[in-house]
Amino acid sequence: MAQRLGMVSIVSTLGAVLVAILSVVLPPVRPDQLRALPIVVVVLLVIAAVVFFLVVPRGVRSNRPAMPGLGCSIMGLLLVFPAFWSGLPIILGAAGFVLGQAGRGSRRATGGWYALGAIVVGIAAVVLNLLALLLDRLA
Repeated sequence: MAQRLGMVSIVSTLGAVLVAILSVVLPPVRPDQLRALPIVVVVLLVIAAVVFFLVVPRGVRSNRPAMPGLGCSIMGLLLVFPAFWSGLPIILGAAGFVLGQAGRGSRRATGGWYALGAIVVGIAAVVLNLLALLLDRLA
């Protein structure tokens, strides 16, 4: 589980940073956003560190990891359209997915529907974030 968590955290953080960079450097380029890009990337890395080093491990150790997983997934889904450019929904969706998987695999965990919801909504948040970026750049 720790190896999977590490891989998901690295891949989702790199994907989120890539989304934040691409949302600024792909045409149409807006110079005012270029100046803010380093700040956005640093804030995104800090949020990813908090989520993957504090929230997710604590949730995995709890009796009900699917509950915080569903919360992360829902927050990621709610942030897709107002903050798709930041990559934050990718981090939150991936965290919800990991916690949902922990909820399905844990014998002591209750709430299989919450775990399934965390997984499905987490995947939806990531996919919709990527689609929103694509639609924004094509329009």
